[in-house]
Amino acid sequence: MDGDSYTAARWGRRVSCAIAAACWMLLPAGAFCRALSKNEPAPVDVQKLMRNAARNQIESMNNHARMYQYVHQEITSGSEETTLEVEPSAGMVSRLTEVDGHPPSEKRCRRNLARLDRIASSPRLQRSRLKDQQSETARREQLFQAIPDAFIFTYAGTDKSTGWVKVNYRPNPDFHPSSRVGAVLTGLAGVMWVDPSTEHVARIDGRVIRPVTFGWGILAKLYPGGRYQLEQQRLPDGDWELAKLDVHLHGTMLVVKKLNVNMTEIYKSYQEVGRNLTLPAAVEMLKRARVNCGG
Repeated sequence: MDGDSYTAARWGRRVSCAIAAACWMLLPAGAFCRALSKNEPAPVDVQKLMRNAARNQIESMNNHARMYQYVHQEITSGSEETTLEVEPSAGMVSRLTEVDGHPPSEKRCRRNLARLDRIASSPRLQRSRLKDQQSETARREQLFQAIPDAFIFTYAGTDKSTGWVKVNYRPNPDFHPSSRVGAVLTGLAGVMWVDPSTEHVARIDGRVIRPVTFGWGILAKLYPGGRYQLEQQRLPDGDWELAKLDVHLHGTMLVVKKLNVNMTEIYKSYQEVGRNLTLPAAVEMLKRARVNCGG
């Protein structure tokens, strides 16, 4: 989307990210499977395993081994936009490449490039964007810290076609969130699959099973019936990155305004970029990209 304004659509995407973060359980499946080969561990053992996994995920979230350029396709009701994105440590920047399957108009291209120039030339804007990113990361850390206490995990078998371990998760009735961020976890349940060879989550399916009120930069309430799906892909270099996020939620925000999120996001064509890539250099990469305008 053009501009950096805080629109309702942009916030809807933040809700999607909140749900993704809330459900991104990185169970160390190798250890889990080794234990299962002997005897299925008691629930308390699984909970301890998840506590260690949450700590490991927070560490990896803050220490990226590699940075990437990738294609991001966002599909909402009646609209489809494709962007080329680069995510250096100073914050993600993007360039619009397609709208509803066609090249963007000359006007939108000019606006998009002008926005990139503003970001590259303004240290103040760069600091502001980085602060927003750090705030979002901090909220996700709160979620991961709460995950081992928020859910009860049970082993549900192994997928014969993929070898992935299947794990059910449901709210822990004894969990009392210490923040509005963690409150979203109290209403989620579902299934996840983990790849035992790499100890990474490959897929998560979930649903909202009870009303939850939470804060993710703004107060919102989600109603039962919402659903979400998250898929990851393993890159040739061994890293696991997001491949698909499918979110369908309904509720309210700011008490009175309706919230309806129906969004599918696809991430593909990952290419590694230098870990020390600066934000201005990332902008130049995007400006050099071949984009047809005038559609």
